[in-house]
Amino acid sequence: MQDIHLHILESPRIPATHEPAPTIQRHHSLFLSDIYLDFAGRRAPSDLIHLALAHLNEGDPLTLQRSGDHLILCDQHHDPVASLSQSAAAQWLPHCTTPIPFTIEAFILRKSTDSTPGYRDKLQVPEWWGPVCTTKLAVDRTSASEDKSASTAP
Repeated sequence: MQDIHLHILESPRIPATHEPAPTIQRHHSLFLSDIYLDFAGRRAPSDLIHLALAHLNEGDPLTLQRSGDHLILCDQHHDPVASLSQSAAAQWLPHCTTPIPFTIEAFILRKSTDSTPGYRDKLQVPEWWGPVCTTKLAVDRTSASEDKSASTAP
C-alpha cells in the first residue's frame, strides 16, 4: 500500500520568510504644553467653538490641519476646537502637509483664573473645555529606531 501523502513530503520545501513591514505605527500625544490653552477662552460665549466643544466626547476624531502658520484641531464638521501652541506648531508644521487624524483622549476644564494676569483681560469666558489628543502615524522603520522621546512631534 502506498502512502498518499508521500508526494507532499518529497516535494521541495520553500522556507518561509518574513520581511518586516516598511512602516510601523507610532503613537504621538499632545501634551498640555502643546496646546494653546486660551484658544477657546478668547472667543465670545456665542462663538461656535463652545458649541462644538460641548458636542465632543472622548474617543471622537479630530483633524490637525494648517491655517496659515498655525495648526488647528477641527471636529468632523471642520469647526476649529483647539490650536497648537507656537512651539508645538513649529515642530509639527513640517510634518503637516496633509490633515493628520487625532483622537480625543480626555478634556481639561480651563478657567480664566488659570491664565497669567497679563492675559486674562483678553479672555471672553470665565471657563472653557479643551481636548487632549493622540494620533497614530505610520513611521519609516529606519527612523523609528531613533529616540524621539523628548519630542511629541513626528
